[in-house]
Amino acid sequence: MKQDKPPETDKKIEAKSEATSNTSCPMLYIVAFLQALVKPNSELRVLIDKKKKSIKVILLNPASQFKELVSKCRSIIVAGGTMQPMSEFENQLFLATGAPKARIDKFTCDHIVSKDNVLPLIIKAGPSNQTLDFTFQHRDKVSTYEELASTLIQICKSVPGGMVVFFPSYDYESRVFEYFQKHGKIDTIETTKKVFREPRKTMEMEQVLKDYSRQAKLSQGALLLSVVGGKMSEGINFGDNLGRAVIMVGLPFPNKDSPELKQKMDYLNQTVAPNAGKLHYENLCMKAVNQSIGRAIRHKDDYASMILLDHRFERPNIVGHLPSWIRGQVQVIPKFQLVCDKLETFFKIRHSCENTK
Repeated sequence: MKQDKPPETDKKIEAKSEATSNTSCPMLYIVAFLQALVKPNSELRVLIDKKKKSIKVILLNPASQFKELVSKCRSIIVAGGTMQPMSEFENQLFLATGAPKARIDKFTCDHIVSKDNVLPLIIKAGPSNQTLDFTFQHRDKVSTYEELASTLIQICKSVPGGMVVFFPSYDYESRVFEYFQKHGKIDTIETTKKVFREPRKTMEMEQVLKDYSRQAKLSQGALLLSVVGGKMSEGINFGDNLGRAVIMVGLPFPNKDSPELKQKMDYLNQTVAPNAGKLHYENLCMKAVNQSIGRAIRHKDDYASMILLDHRFERPNIVGHLPSWIRGQVQVIPKFQLVCDKLETFFKIRHSCENTK
C-alpha cells in the first residue's frame, strides 16, 4: 500500500473527485421507471414536477424490498463511511421486516487519523458577539450577513492553505455572495485568501477545482464557497492544504415543502411512530453535515478544523448525530476571540509536527 506523505511545495496537489462519470444510456432510466410501475404497490408514489418537467417514482417503505434478504440470509452487512445517524437503518431496514432486535449488531470503527489532528469547533456568536442564527427567519437579515462576513474574515487570518465553506443551498450561497460583493466583503476576504465559488454547471467544476487547488498551495491560500448536497460535498478530496478547515454555515435542513419529503414524512408518521417523520427530517440534515465535514480528512497524517457556525449545533440531539470520530472532541466556544487563538495554536503545532517527520 502506498503511504501518504505530507505535501511538498513542488508536489502536484489537486482536488479530485472519487466518482466516475456516469455514461449510462438515458433509455435505462426509462426502463427502470416502467419496471417500477409493473408491480403496483400501495407504498409506491409517482411524483410529477411540472416546473422541473420530471417524473419520479419513490418507494416509501424500503423494508418491503429488503424483507426477502433478511428472511433468507444468515448475515447481512450494511457498511459505509457516513452512515450516522444509524437509527433509521436499524428501524426501517431490519426491525420493520420482522428481524429480532437481538440479531442486530452495530459496530463503528474509530478514525485512522489521530485525535490531535482534528479540531471541531461550534461557534455560537461572531466577533461582535451577535448570535449566529441561520434559521429561515434570521438568515437574510443584514446583521446576519455582516456577522458572517466578520467571522469568515477573522477565520481566514488564522487558517493556512485552503478553506471550504458549505452553505445550505445554492440560492443562499448566491444571496450571501451578492451581499458580500456589493459591500466590499469579498475584497476584504481576498486580502487573505482568494475566493472561488462552486459552479452550478458540471462542465465548469473541473476548472474551478484546478484553479482553487493551485491557489490553495500558495502562501495566500484560497476560500471555496460550496453547497451542501452540491458537487463539492460528496466525492471530492480536499486533503492536506486543500482543506485545512471546513466551515458549515447553518444546518442544511431539506425543504419541508418538497412533495417527496412530505410523502415520506407522512408515511413514517402513520406507520412507524408519530415523530418518525421529524426524526427522518433531522437525519437527512445531519447526514448531509457529516458528508460535508468529512471532505477534509483524507489520510492518516492529514489534519483540519471543522467549524460549525450556528448556535443550534450545540443542541444535544445535533451533537449526538455528529460522526463519532469528532463527537467527543467538539468544543463549544463562548467567545469568538478564543476561536482564533485555538486555530492558530492548532495549526502551529500541526505544522511543527509535520516538519519533524
